[in-house]
Amino acid sequence: MNWFEQRIRRYEHRRWTTDDNRMVRPFEWGLEHIGGNPQTDDAGARAFLHAYSAEAIEKSKEWFEPGPATDYRVDSDNVLTFTSAIRSPFPENNTVYGQVFRGKKKEPAVLLLPNWNAKWHGQYGLCEWIQRLGITVVKMSMPYHDRRVAAGHERADQLVGRMLD
Repeated sequence: MNWFEQRIRRYEHRRWTTDDNRMVRPFEWGLEHIGGNPQTDDAGARAFLHAYSAEAIEKSKEWFEPGPATDYRVDSDNVLTFTSAIRSPFPENNTVYGQVFRGKKKEPAVLLLPNWNAKWHGQYGLCEWIQRLGITVVKMSMPYHDRRVAAGHERADQLVGRMLD
């Protein structure tokens, strides 16, 4: 392992061991989020997911290509908002947020997707650095992150599990 990899691993381990806001949840298939029955047994869940994924692949253009958003807004702080094409059971997640850092050049532009569980201000330095190069940056909030996180949560727990009632 080279020194850079060792350094990254030490950093990630330190971050992982100091977080005190993790929630451990039991495994669930999450079939109710894709039109399935959550009471299905493991064999039935596997069969449903196999059929669901086969259809998604067969119709990948329709599956991956949402319709255009019609409610784009950019406020005075250059915060971009629009309604997500994918509805979730968490209202906070149904609005997409981004922040526009306008560069002096018309092209190219960069779409910056922050790291897992990043905070809203987490990539400001990087965005401002790219902007100083004259390049426009649009920093987008990931689903269930920062401004899109469900009420009562600090982390993107809902992206890999569902909130227990």
